[in-house]
Amino acid sequence: MARSFTKLSRTVAASVALMLTLAACGTADDEAEVIRVGGTGTSFPHSYKDGSELTGFDTEVITEAAERAGYEVEFQTMDFPGLMGSVTAGRIDTTATNLTWTEDGAKPTYLLAPMLSVV
Repeated sequence: MARSFTKLSRTVAASVALMLTLAACGTADDEAEVIRVGGTGTSFPHSYKDGSELTGFDTEVITEAAERAGYEVEFQTMDFPGLMGSVTAGRIDTTATNLTWTEDGAKPTYLLAPMLSVV
């Protein structure tokens, strides 16, 4: 139980750090107040649709961190293969979905660190 709580705490801390980093990278115009987040809407429990609304662990953590940093979140759903291309192209700022961190995958998309490591 304590091990699970420690992993959860690390996950939340990493998510908040990521969101604050993204917030600091914004520009001075009005669009800088919105963080665009992509998700598939099919990755339970990370990011899934509850009716027409996107919810799940990743979406809730991102929403909370963004609100605390003074930003709004705009969620966009798309197919999984389009997520990293959308980050690279600047159509979204980050993702809220279950991604596996690898060194090769981190290079083109600037993944800083895994949110959750399961050993």
